[in-house]
Amino acid sequence: MEKALETFRKRFAPPGLEPGGSVAIPSLTGSADAFLSLALAAEPRVVLAVVPGLPDADRLLADLGVICNSLPASCGKWRKARVLEFPVPGADDRAAFALRLKTAAALGTWATMPYPCVVVAPAAAVAAPLPAHAPEPLRLATGAAASFGDFAERLAALGYSRVPQVAQEATTPCAAASSTPGRPARSCRSG
Repeated sequence: MEKALETFRKRFAPPGLEPGGSVAIPSLTGSADAFLSLALAAEPRVVLAVVPGLPDADRLLADLGVICNSLPASCGKWRKARVLEFPVPGADDRAAFALRLKTAAALGTWATMPYPCVVVAPAAAVAAPLPAHAPEPLRLATGAAASFGDFAERLAALGYSRVPQVAQEATTPCAAASSTPGRPARSCRSG
């Protein structure tokens, strides 16, 4: 496997590829794009694999996962490779937002300890800007004085929905959270 990765790297890496340089290689079939992305990352360098759409990104991520998980110990420099996803931001998609920030943070620290890295991104994700800053996190502490109304407003400002029962991520159970022994639960009106 190491010999095959080295052959791919020598065959496709342009001579003298400098940091910040780019290479476009069209028309690879099967999992050859995953194999090539991993081979080019071995220097160590970051390889940004921009694909046309989400199905292509999912397939490339899956192929990279299979290749990375099947590398023998003899493939030392490639076994340290990290595969990162940079998804398309969706409206109210907190998971995509978090993954974009996580990938950006990983790339921000890459220079302090370089490793082979492949970032997979659909073209639309590369075109979408990162937010200037993340929202201030909600911090809870035992004994901290806060009214239920203020707490509910803060959760709503962070994008959480108030529902009678939690069934998915980014929701809060308003009836359960507002129940206090001896007091009736508050109604779950939105807003």
